[in-house]
Amino acid sequence: MKHFHVGAASGLIAVAAANGVLFAWRNPNASPVKQYIQRVRFGLAITTPATAAQELTIELVKATFVDNYTGADGSIDLLTAIRHRSLDKQRVLASSQIPVSAATSGDIRIAGTAAMTAGATGPTIDSQPWSRRGMFLPATASAIVIDIRELVIEWGNPAPPVDHEVPDQGCMQLAANDGFLVRMPIAAGAALVTRLYAEVEWLE
Repeated sequence: MKHFHVGAASGLIAVAAANGVLFAWRNPNASPVKQYIQRVRFGLAITTPATAAQELTIELVKATFVDNYTGADGSIDLLTAIRHRSLDKQRVLASSQIPVSAATSGDIRIAGTAAMTAGATGPTIDSQPWSRRGMFLPATASAIVIDIRELVIEWGNPAPPVDHEVPDQGCMQLAANDGFLVRMPIAAGAALVTRLYAEVEWLE
């Protein structure tokens, strides 16, 4: 098993319709490798509040892909942001000990300044989320004073194996073309600006 990490931050997201996708992950279609998602953390920070009261919600939902999401919104391809968390000690040369992920360009993408656009053929998305979080935002002019840090989805393997020989047990398993999305189910209100932070740990 090879261990990997990716971390990223979006741009300032000022436009997001209902179910707007802010992060997309796909195990590539040509991959004979399964991916095992060990842990995720997504934080949606509010940089400019909405002018009207609203519910703010984000969710992680599994999906099966045909085409990747595109980057017309200035979104970022995170292929070069992948970092390894293990070495292949059976290799002789140090240069070949560094594992390489099966991910290809466009498979892992985070939004720029707006929700991303699906490819020519959009994914098949689960009807219910893997994980979802929400909160109420008062209007900018409200007399209510609240301390808003960020809205967080955090999920980890609920049954971390005690036997290091089976590290994939309990993970979110992704075959070829399987993946997940982080999206905003409720449209962003007027003037609302957010930034998404992402961390994913996985095995291949």
